[in-house]
Amino acid sequence: MVENCENSLLRKFDCNQDYLWMWNPSRGRSGGILVGVRTEWFDVGSFKQGEYMLQLNLWDKMIKVKWNLLVVYGVAQEENKSAFLAELSSFCSTNSEPILIGGDFNIIRYANERNKMDGVHRHTPLFNSLIQFYELKEIVMCGGLYTWSNKQDNPTLVKLDRVLVSQDWEDLFPQVVVNRLPREVSDHNPLLVTVNKSTALPFIQFHFDLGWLKNPEFFKEVERIWLQPCRAKTALDKIQQKLKLIKQYFKGWGFNLQGELRKQRKINSEELSELERIEEMWGLDTDQNVRKTWLLCENFKSLEQEELYWFERSHESWLLKGDLNTKFFHNCASGRKKKNTILSLEKDGAMIEGEENLLKHASSTTLSCLVLHRNLMCKWTPVFGIICLSYQMNKTICYVKRLCFR
Repeated sequence: MVENCENSLLRKFDCNQDYLWMWNPSRGRSGGILVGVRTEWFDVGSFKQGEYMLQLNLWDKMIKVKWNLLVVYGVAQEENKSAFLAELSSFCSTNSEPILIGGDFNIIRYANERNKMDGVHRHTPLFNSLIQFYELKEIVMCGGLYTWSNKQDNPTLVKLDRVLVSQDWEDLFPQVVVNRLPREVSDHNPLLVTVNKSTALPFIQFHFDLGWLKNPEFFKEVERIWLQPCRAKTALDKIQQKLKLIKQYFKGWGFNLQGELRKQRKINSEELSELERIEEMWGLDTDQNVRKTWLLCENFKSLEQEELYWFERSHESWLLKGDLNTKFFHNCASGRKKKNTILSLEKDGAMIEGEENLLKHASSTTLSCLVLHRNLMCKWTPVFGIICLSYQMNKTICYVKRLCFR
C-alpha cells in the first residue's frame, strides 16, 4: 500500500468505476487496508477510519437493509495490541446496525490455533472477553485450521485471520459460509465469505490469446487448417475462407483450453489445500514437500497465463508482464471495449444507427476504397504452399482497415 493513494491511481484498478474505494495507509511494510464497494449492489452512507480499521455503513440494495462492514488489520507488535483492542471496542460500542468484522487480527483465541503448542497471547483473554461482551459470533472456517505460515521446512502455522458477525447480521444471511483458499502468493490464506450460490461465468467471445503461442500444439493446428484444400475462386476469397476456418476452430479450441486450465488449477488447489491440512495435522515428509512446491509452481504458471490473457486484451503497456495484475488488465479490457463501441455514424448530415445499418455502411465504404485502388496490381507469391499478398495489396487493405475501423 502506498502512503498517498490518489483517486487517479485507484481508477487504474477500476477503469469502469464500478466500485467506491476506501483505504487506510500502511505503516512501513505492515498495515494498510483497501476496500472496494460495488455501487451496483451497495450504497455507502458513511465511513469511519481508525488507526487499525476501516468501517463502512452500507445500504444493501438487494435486501433493502443497512449493515456495517468493519475491516481490521491488527498489529503484530505485542506492545501495540492493547491499543488495537481498545479501538476495536470503541468501534463496536458505537455500532447499532448488523455488523460483519473481518481481517487479520494478529491474535489467536485458543492454544489449538497454533500448530506448535506455545500457549496463547497475553492479550487472548481480553480479545475473547471483547467478543463475548459485544455478543459477536465467529463464522466457522471451512477448508483448514490455520491462515498463516512462515513457509519454513518445519513451518509455524497460526490462525490470525477470522470473520466475526453479530447475531442480527447472521439472521440476515443465515447461509453465510467462510472458505479458506490455498496460499498461492501471500503467506496468508485468503478467506472467501459467501452468502448465496455463485452465478455462472458469462461466455467469452473469440479473440487471439498470446498464451497460445506458448502451447506447442498451436502452430501445428494452424498449419494443418491453413493447408487444407480450399475451393474459393480468387486468392482473396481463399484467404478469407482460411481465416474464417481458423477463427471458428480456435474459438472452440481456446474455450476448451481455458476450461482445461481452470479445471487443472482447481484440482491443483484442492490438492494444495489437502497438503496444507496434512501439514497442519502431522507435518509433511520430503516427497510431500516436493509435491507442494511443484503445485505452487504450476499455480504460478497458471496465474501467468491468466495475466497474459487479460494483458493482451487490455492493450496496456505501462505495467510489466509478471506483476500479477490480472484484475486490472481485465478491467482495462472491459473499459476499452465499451469506449470503442460504435453506436452511430454521421454521413452527409444523416445519422446512421443500428448494427445492421452500420455494417452495411462499413461494407460499402470498403468497396468504394477498393474501387479507388483498382489500378493496383495484385500479385500472389506461393511460399511453402501458402498464398501471400503482394506488398502493394497489403498496403491497400491496411489503408481500408484504418479508414473503416479507426
